[in-house]
Amino acid sequence: MKEPFTKQEKEIMDLLVEAHNKFMNLQLTHDNELSEWILNFHRLQDLLGARVLRRDYPETFYSISNLPKEEN
Repeated sequence: MKEPFTKQEKEIMDLLVEAHNKFMNLQLTHDNELSEWILNFHRLQDLLGARVLRRDYPETFYSISNLPKEEN
């Protein structure tokens, strides 16, 4: 199975996971803090995952790199 992320994307994902793990060790200070953190953490993971989809399925998923070039 091939690695889904580029080296830079994997580094970012690893840093996100590290930040998440550190955040989970904090004492909560608001009722919604945990759910908001997790929701937004997943959103960041989704953004990185979307890069994989656009790269592997350019005919299906929109990417600025596969737009037709404008004619002058």
